[in-house]
Amino acid sequence: MTMKLRLGVLHGGWSSERDVSVSSAQQVMRYIDRSAYDPIAIEIRTDHLWSVHTDEGVRTTTPSEALAQIDAALLVLHGIGGEDGIVQGLLEAHGVPYTGPKVDTSAIFMDKVLSKWQFQIHQIPTPDFVCVNRPRYLDMEDRVIADLIARLGTRAVIKPARHGSSVGVSVTTSRAEIAAGLEMAFALDDRVLVERFVHGTEVQVGILGHWSDYRVLPTLELDFRDGQTWFDHETKYGTDRSRIHFHIPARVSDQATDRLAALASDLYERYRFTGYGRFDFLVPDDGQPLLLEINTITGMTPSSTYPLMAQHAGISYPDLLSELVEQAVQPSITAPRRSLTANAVPS
Repeated sequence: MTMKLRLGVLHGGWSSERDVSVSSAQQVMRYIDRSAYDPIAIEIRTDHLWSVHTDEGVRTTTPSEALAQIDAALLVLHGIGGEDGIVQGLLEAHGVPYTGPKVDTSAIFMDKVLSKWQFQIHQIPTPDFVCVNRPRYLDMEDRVIADLIARLGTRAVIKPARHGSSVGVSVTTSRAEIAAGLEMAFALDDRVLVERFVHGTEVQVGILGHWSDYRVLPTLELDFRDGQTWFDHETKYGTDRSRIHFHIPARVSDQATDRLAALASDLYERYRFTGYGRFDFLVPDDGQPLLLEINTITGMTPSSTYPLMAQHAGISYPDLLSELVEQAVQPSITAPRRSLTANAVPS
């Protein structure tokens, strides 16, 4: 008689990306290997309470009581409170192994400004940028905008520092659009990244595995159509997929492909990623990749790109989930783990 692992599928949360997380969780619950795992959907609600969904119904409880029911956690949380190390730290404190990068890596790369500073430290090419804080902007709005235009021009990309899925992002062409973009971004965060717009091919690099033993997945190119110029939220998750097409592998030179893999691998090892990571690049006409940002919990929805890259590497969606879980429950020297036999149930 084999023992199934009680696997908590943590999703929901209170960030602006909650709907994406719920969609990912539905996909995971549908395709997880139930011969090996006993999946339990655990929802973090917008009021910060936790709900455990079982065949018997839904029960609201505390985080500690919810985590006591599982052996490991598969994280499909996105944004503030889920992808930024908060839940990861809670799981560490309870001795529950979980999928994806650890607390420090999650906290750094959830924040787009902190990420850019890390890229600079390690001399990773990235588009020029300015960080704008809300207090300075409110005190000196005209001066801030004038400085931004002098540094970056009017063609810019404005992003809230700690949001993903293109929520609150705008691409500008004028002073008025910069002002409107800053207002929209500051409605979500008190720190905003303003980045020089660079024309080029958007390419994603996925990595799977432990930082000491991993594989780089086939590159994925975003091919925009019908006037679409960037990967906004509606294009990512809307029902109309006519404006975007994916090419796997990306249609860039062999030299650019090698450089993309080298840059992503360098950071993957430096920051000791575990599980997986998705690295978003721009390849300008000169063929020299620029790193835009890093995702530490990638989307697992039907339209998400990371599972597509894994599929082209010969890894099915259920196998991808199983590999992430098996990596998570491997013995680790970084933190004590609860005995995985304590809660396992006979299959």
